Amino acid sequence: MFRYSLVVVLLLLAAAPLVFAPGAPGDPGDPSAVERVAQDGSDPMSPTVQPTYRDSVYGDVVMAGNSSLRCPTGDEVAGDNPPATCQAATESTQPAPRDNSADNNGYYLHQARDDGRTDSFNSSSAEVTVPSGATVRYAQLNWGGHTGKVSGFSGVNCLPPLMQQGEAPPQPAAAAPAQQRPRIAVAGGEPQAAVLDPAHFTTTDGLAEAGQIYTDWADVTGTFAGAPTGGAVKLSVSNVWAPSGPGCAGGWSIVVVFDYGQPHAPYLVPRVIDLYSQDMPQSAALSGLLDPLLPGGLPAPLGPVVDGVAGLLPGLTPSLTGTSVVLPGVSPKRSTADITVGLTGYDGDRGLGQETFSVDGTPMAEPCSGENTTVDFFRSCAVGAIDPLDPVKRTTNNLSVDAKTVKPTLADNTDGSIKIGIDSVDDFVVLQNIVLAETVAPAVSLTMTGPATPIGQGDLATFNLRIRNDGALRLSDLDVGLKTREDTSADPGIRCTPLALPSLGPGESADVRCVQPARTAPAFTTDATVTGTYLIGTTGRRNTVQASASATVQVTPADYTVERVPDRLVVREGAKLNFAVRLGNNTTTDVTGVGYADSAAPECAAPAATLSPGTPMEFSCTATAPAQTFTSSGTMTGTIPQGTVTVRGQPITTTVIDPAVSITTSVDKTSLYPGDTVRLTFGLHNDGDQPEETLTNLVASAPKICSAPPVPVLGPGASAEVSCDAQPTEIGPLTLEAAVTAEDVNGDAVNAAAAPVTITVLAPLITLSQQVDQPLVRHGDQVKVTFTVQNTGTAQDGPVTNIAVASPTLPDCRPQPIAQLAPGQSATAECTAKPDRSFDNQATASAVDQANREMRVGSPPLRVTVINPALAISTTADPQEAKHGQKVTFSVTIRNTGDVPLTVDVRNDSAHDCDFTLNGDGLQVGAANGVTCTAAAPADESSTDLTNTSSYSATPRVNGADIGQPLTGTDSATVTVTAGQAPPDSKAASPGTGQSGGLGPNTSGGTGSTSAAVNAGGTVGKATGGTGPGTSNPGKLAYTGVPLAAGIVIGGGLLLLGVATVAATAYRRRTGDSPLRRWWPGD
Repeated sequence: MFRYSLVVVLLLLAAAPLVFAPGAPGDPGDPSAVERVAQDGSDPMSPTVQPTYRDSVYGDVVMAGNSSLRCPTGDEVAGDNPPATCQAATESTQPAPRDNSADNNGYYLHQARDDGRTDSFNSSSAEVTVPSGATVRYAQLNWGGHTGKVSGFSGVNCLPPLMQQGEAPPQPAAAAPAQQRPRIAVAGGEPQAAVLDPAHFTTTDGLAEAGQIYTDWADVTGTFAGAPTGGAVKLSVSNVWAPSGPGCAGGWSIVVVFDYGQPHAPYLVPRVIDLYSQDMPQSAALSGLLDPLLPGGLPAPLGPVVDGVAGLLPGLTPSLTGTSVVLPGVSPKRSTADITVGLTGYDGDRGLGQETFSVDGTPMAEPCSGENTTVDFFRSCAVGAIDPLDPVKRTTNNLSVDAKTVKPTLADNTDGSIKIGIDSVDDFVVLQNIVLAETVAPAVSLTMTGPATPIGQGDLATFNLRIRNDGALRLSDLDVGLKTREDTSADPGIRCTPLALPSLGPGESADVRCVQPARTAPAFTTDATVTGTYLIGTTGRRNTVQASASATVQVTPADYTVERVPDRLVVREGAKLNFAVRLGNNTTTDVTGVGYADSAAPECAAPAATLSPGTPMEFSCTATAPAQTFTSSGTMTGTIPQGTVTVRGQPITTTVIDPAVSITTSVDKTSLYPGDTVRLTFGLHNDGDQPEETLTNLVASAPKICSAPPVPVLGPGASAEVSCDAQPTEIGPLTLEAAVTAEDVNGDAVNAAAAPVTITVLAPLITLSQQVDQPLVRHGDQVKVTFTVQNTGTAQDGPVTNIAVASPTLPDCRPQPIAQLAPGQSATAECTAKPDRSFDNQATASAVDQANREMRVGSPPLRVTVINPALAISTTADPQEAKHGQKVTFSVTIRNTGDVPLTVDVRNDSAHDCDFTLNGDGLQVGAANGVTCTAAAPADESSTDLTNTSSYSATPRVNGADIGQPLTGTDSATVTVTAGQAPPDSKAASPGTGQSGGLGPNTSGGTGSTSAAVNAGGTVGKATGGTGPGTSNPGKLAYTGVPLAAGIVIGGGLLLLGVATVAATAYRRRTGDSPLRRWWPGD
């Protein structure tokens, strides 16, 4: 029985690799994962974006930046081109060839390290100069780069993967870029980590290129405290998350706003600095499929129906025909402004594309090269960048980041807005940040006139002021202040009207009347100052302009004075009115028995009986404003050595107003369907009839519905019309209760409500549903979506007409309109697409009812899951030259570069011992498997080469099932056979021997590399591939495949040995002279 036991042992040995093979660590991922994608294509909408930072300075803005990656050096992995070519590309300003020798796609880029610190995993530097004596008002650090995620592929990649993958940044890098805090050191100071804000982090996927780029930014103003000015200051930025590898990009830029606080040559006029750092929508669409564009919808019942697609994507990215956005700007007087536009972009490839960067439709000349060319604008040029390999050199092409400025010449327009755009054919660039710096000319003037003839001491001097906006910007929050040079008392008695002034547009003016008691003889001078706000920065700081004027009043001296002024010159009926009374004695003797009578406040009396020389008696009297404008005065009586004295103060008129406003509401339609627009028009009327009943800052609105633009000023008896649009969604009657708020001359509120207006929101008469023929498809396969529209109305509702179906996620989906649907009738429309990634299809339908009212409905999102099975194969031979009969070693390596597991069968036409099969769970996402074997070069002297062609057949597996037809691909390795026979000891054994096993460790989203398999002389075989949602699990070791091949070969060999043993011993039983007879246990 021993011989049978031996066979069993050999069989167990053969099976051991299968029994004890390691399991697959980690989850291969969900092929249905959805990612955001940059929209490519046509029909730009150019949405308006808002600045994340805005302020005005007597200064300017400077930029700098650099890549966090560098060229390869020495024996490092280099990519398609040698290190010397890479270094030359960073310094050249000559036109670049379209062969990737001047961009990151042609190199394996490595982490830059120029700070010598052990707590940095990368670092690079740039120089920036703040003029002498200026203060850094604001500094913003921008950073970004590839995430290492290529849509539809596994592993760390910046381009669709080859056998040679990239590597995530080393320790102490965070696991993902969203958690990484870069650091900045200014002028050799200690690095300070940026404070992260999750709202600043965005990712953008490209379609022209399948990589994903992230961007982030932070306020780093504090790091510039005490920084030197007047010369170049070195900035070192470290720990920017960026993968190393072929085609990778990563880096940073700095935007520094400096200010002198007042006019300072050459910064003699204010300059508005706008930074646009997020919410930069990309508005174009690629013919075919877009990833879900609609992250939300209107309230029920519309569901996924949304109003436009503006504002949905985080980055402005170039498309096949271009994208654009509108910057609101500041001043329409652009022709006389000094305008600078700065930008930060990532992954601009020099020499690769013909993209342009335009301002108001005019392509800008690329500023770095000196070529004066407007094409190939994005070429990774960052101002001030220092070569990380040689601090003496300054790079013109850092292979990652653009950070530079242009100076457009623009014509005047009506609103000051500026349109920027990118036109690109094949260079995918993520534009993160735009800086707009433009000089502005705010100005205000003030004229002031006083009494033309002398007035008596104690009487009231009247000043008339005119404020005029002489600049190009609207002025708001106008404030007028008067101060008398000869009077330093807390209350010099100056009163003005109106107290609330309207905002003034360019060329507009406003009048103010002020009164002041004449206290000082023989003359006094009053200075007036007006301040207007032309810009409120994002920090809340008000940027203002001022103007001053003065008037001198001649005064006739008086022995005794009665000064009396109300706290307001204009009041409403019933308002409390306080009169400030001041009795003066300019003689040298006392006035005794002082009495005081006030015509407006009979109860008011003097607080003391004696008025001493040079010591005024001050008190107040309170009155209630009557219904009509009134004139009042005060009288002092008393006794002096010469007799009695009676002094009457100058009468003063107090204007009583009854301000009122009325509002009416009209609508352009009284019934509509959800999502349709109704325009509300508000008629405003100032019901006053006195000049002092002018109203300012009128705002009309229907609460929770819409609000109209404000009306700055509305004079007595005047009317105005304003409107706003609403899209009500709640079905049923909707009562619109409009109201208006305004301010009178004192800044007090004046309100009114309109009569209610009712509209009806109708339930749509149609429904929409959608179905897909294949909810799970491969990249490149066609799907058909069927849309069904049904008229759910009644016979009374009648038919609907002009039924149109649209799918914003399938821009080419434009089915022919359906002419008519009767109640209960339905119709279908179909669209096809070849999706490149998983998506939720959005669909809407519109129709017109018998009253010519348009209705719109949406359907629930329809999920289409796209998988991207992809396999790379490499076949190499060693040596590459051999004698006849010499042993040659072939290596065959496969890598799952797609997003789903694969079962794989590999066959070789010459080196059969390199055949292997991976069944069961197959080859996991991101995993690799390889085998080596030997074969003999042909012994026939007429043969000149030995070629081994490796072919694979791979089937994707999703949820344990094979999906679709197998992938196929080949790769070959050829050995040149030279004349002569190989020595006996170098000849291959027959049959050949082989060894297989998984290539590892390697990571899916981590730090593995199989570059040796490529560099050994093999080529990467072609395989079905494409783009789609990545399913790698960053940071976990990937399963590199069960090493079945080695176990099968060893076990198979042992099994053959066992079979041979049984056969031989069995032969011994027939031939007694067999040498095995001795240990065979009997007959």
